[in-house]
Amino acid sequence: MTRKFFKKIAVLLAGFLLFASVGMAFGQGGGQTTNPVSNPALGYLINVPTFGQLFTGVIDWLLFFAGSIAVLFLLVGGYQYITAAGNEERMEKGKKILWGSVIGLVIIIMAYAVVVLVTDVVIRDPGAGVPITDDTPECSDQVDNDSDFLIDLSDPGCENLIDEDEGNITPPPPLPIPPSLTFNAIPGTVNFGDFSTLGWTSFGATSCVASGDWGGTKPPNDSVRTGSLTASVTYTLTCTGPGGEVTESTSVTVAVPPPEAPTLSFNADDTTINSGGAATLTWTSSNATSCTASGDWSGNKSLSGTELTDILTAPATYTLACAGVGESVSKSVIITINIPPPPNAPTMSFSANPTTIDPNQSSLLKWSTSGADSCTASGDWSGDKPLNNTAGETTGSLSASATYTLACTGAGGTTTRTATVTVNIPPPPPASLLFEANPKSLSSGQTTYLAWDAQNTTSCVASGDWSGSQPANGTFISPPLTSGKIYTLTCTGPGGSITDTEIISVGGGLPDFYFTMLPKTFSCKSGVNSDVEIGSIWGGKAPYNTYAESTGLTDVGIPGGSSRIWINGFNKLWLDCRVPTGTPAGNYLNKVGIHDASSPVKSMSVYVPVSWGP
Repeated sequence: MTRKFFKKIAVLLAGFLLFASVGMAFGQGGGQTTNPVSNPALGYLINVPTFGQLFTGVIDWLLFFAGSIAVLFLLVGGYQYITAAGNEERMEKGKKILWGSVIGLVIIIMAYAVVVLVTDVVIRDPGAGVPITDDTPECSDQVDNDSDFLIDLSDPGCENLIDEDEGNITPPPPLPIPPSLTFNAIPGTVNFGDFSTLGWTSFGATSCVASGDWGGTKPPNDSVRTGSLTASVTYTLTCTGPGGEVTESTSVTVAVPPPEAPTLSFNADDTTINSGGAATLTWTSSNATSCTASGDWSGNKSLSGTELTDILTAPATYTLACAGVGESVSKSVIITINIPPPPNAPTMSFSANPTTIDPNQSSLLKWSTSGADSCTASGDWSGDKPLNNTAGETTGSLSASATYTLACTGAGGTTTRTATVTVNIPPPPPASLLFEANPKSLSSGQTTYLAWDAQNTTSCVASGDWSGSQPANGTFISPPLTSGKIYTLTCTGPGGSITDTEIISVGGGLPDFYFTMLPKTFSCKSGVNSDVEIGSIWGGKAPYNTYAESTGLTDVGIPGGSSRIWINGFNKLWLDCRVPTGTPAGNYLNKVGIHDASSPVKSMSVYVPVSWGP
């Protein structure tokens, strides 16, 4: 686009210059005109005496204007090409601007040459204009009246507007053009540590000097890359030429990075010490502005340092927090104390010898301890005891078993031991009972006399057709009897219980159905089939039915086996035990019952403990 634009501008300007040159020729007296055409507006618009001089001035200004534009675009294209930094699109665009500027300059120069040629032929060639005679007055006003850049040598009267005597005097040089400068930084804003590129172009300058955040002499046109930037900078460039000097500045802004978070290193030379010792704390921080201690120390601390802890007898925690710009970091050091393990509990041996004695004999208690500070007796003895007694301490005469406890205490705790002395006490004599009725066979309305004597018993209880507690020795006279009766007496003592029954027949009749259970524990042994007598039966009418019950078990309480109650020919009750081998011991059978066939049915049940085992 720029290239075509300059071509069009140059062509138009060239055409205008050609047209202007012809006009200027006529204005100077071209054709058959003897004198040049004067400017009718002389003194009002422009102080130019002829149209030729007016056209010459206009052409000069147009050439200067067109040339300046062409040079300016030439600089713009060159700068864009130089600063493209490898960007193909920017480089291509710069090349187009350069080519358009060069072509425009060439056309403008050629047009100017044509104008100068035409002007020179028309004005200087005598055959082409007004003939110049020797008697033409000369003017010595030292002014280039015909704008040909030459001045008169004479013509004192200044009557002729056309300079005649010129050609040997060089006109004063044109005024110099003030220099111009374009100076910028790309990019104008960079990240911390990045760089920018400085580029400048000058016109009419011969040298440049840098100042501000750079320095030194620089060429009139160049580009340089800055170093790594960590802060915003301003670059100033002053360029000097014949027409003066020009100064421009450009700045590069560095985006400030976020502040770095503070860091902290905090430790102790020893994190496990003995009680009564101390440790040295060491810390180092960065990007921090203050540090504060807490925990088992306090106060403001330096950003880096060391400090000795107090004497420690217990674990301690030291915390240090260091703050920076908007953030903080905290670390803790824990100092532990080597606590020795607690001492072991006292060891002790404690025994009685012998451990089994007869009544009214004694035993000897002996003990020894280690790690104990004191010993205390309890149980069947008491009081403080020495830490060791290997000679022994007698129990004294014992009539019953005794338990002796000794507790010894030390730094590690208390240890307790127990010794038992068993006194062999013979079992009490079994209970015995002599119980008789006289007579046992009565006529209706007679009485019977009961007498008994129980030994080794403490109580007797009557049952059956009499009741109540009875003395260990006594007698009883029944009331007149009209039917058979059963009198049972059970006496109990330390050695057990004993039961005896007297059956009284009245008029030959026996008492109604009745049975008793032996007062003892019946055993069925595992793996052994046995018959055990458990009681007796009287009176009633055959057949007799028997049964056994158990609590929580289904087979009469004998796991995996069987049991039943039966009666032999002597009216004795028997338990038939059939227990498989390996059956665990336990009390299973609880209840036995018998009833006869009389109507109404009379029955009796008692609870009987039954156990068996290996």
